Amino acid sequence: MRVKPVVKSIGQHTRMMQTQTSQKSGASPDAPRKMLAGCVVLLGEPEEANVGVIRAHLRGQGVAEVRWRRSVDGVAKAIEDGGVDLALVDLSLPGGDPLDLIRRLRHGVLAADPFLPLIVTTRTPDDKVILAALDVGADDVLLKPVGANDLAKRIRRIGASRKPFVAAADYVGPIRAGMEDLYGPEDLIDPPNPLGGPQSRYSPDAVQKLEDARRRMASARLAACAREAGESIQARLLTAQTWQDDGSLTAIATKLAAISTSSPFASLAPIVARLAALVEFSRQDSQDARRAGKLAVEIAEMLVLAVTAHSDRVLDLPMEIVERVDARFPELGFITPRPR
Repeated sequence: MRVKPVVKSIGQHTRMMQTQTSQKSGASPDAPRKMLAGCVVLLGEPEEANVGVIRAHLRGQGVAEVRWRRSVDGVAKAIEDGGVDLALVDLSLPGGDPLDLIRRLRHGVLAADPFLPLIVTTRTPDDKVILAALDVGADDVLLKPVGANDLAKRIRRIGASRKPFVAAADYVGPIRAGMEDLYGPEDLIDPPNPLGGPQSRYSPDAVQKLEDARRRMASARLAACAREAGESIQARLLTAQTWQDDGSLTAIATKLAAISTSSPFASLAPIVARLAALVEFSRQDSQDARRAGKLAVEIAEMLVLAVTAHSDRVLDLPMEIVERVDARFPELGFITPRPR
């Protein structure tokens, strides 16, 4: 018997969280110090002149170690190496796109923990810039110059009660304003929150919570991408006239291919990889492409049903699906032709 959620809407859930946050943040001015006691903060900052000021702010709040990196590649490597409890990433970092770095982190491509608390810093007080950072899954945005009080307030907000995460085909991150009608309470993912000292990151409960959250996020994103693939191809198959792909199917195939290499559901990886290949192949204007599209729709529907029904368990679909795709479409390249 399934227990009915007490929270009836995301709006109600968010208001409850805000109330709890305000109560906690008002309880003690030393809250950020307690949250960050013993924590490691990754500082992605291109200007050395700013490092000393921000490091002093963080040290004043109890941070044990500040790891400074001055490029996108440096930040990415530090995140991959692990052991970080909070990241501050500036949008002017050279050597790549900081927004893409955050997107890869949230989508589980960059590191084992896609829920790392992350605050973006920028000197550009532009709504488009701020929205762009939030659109890739940042927890918050902080305008420069960074003040001690502002930094403490943002950390307190995240540490006291992080927003729940949602996972869609194109977005993974904290729930945002305007998403209330798109997701129900059962879709919300409670993210791990390491801002309670290093023990909160390494405790058995924290490790298990991270694994559970990763699986839920992977399930939700896989279901969203598979549903998007099935609906997009079905719309094309129902169109009588020749349908010119605008690049959307390639984008869907790329997302599925990424999921097949990063999903914690190893048993599904071969099936998801073949779905990605079928989606890409179905872009062609041929009978074989239409057959590939029909098979892709069938596999996508099976994945959505399986993931939705078993989001908290190990998923296992019959490997006959893989054999069927390989036998029918050897040109996809999953099988090596036998030498004559």
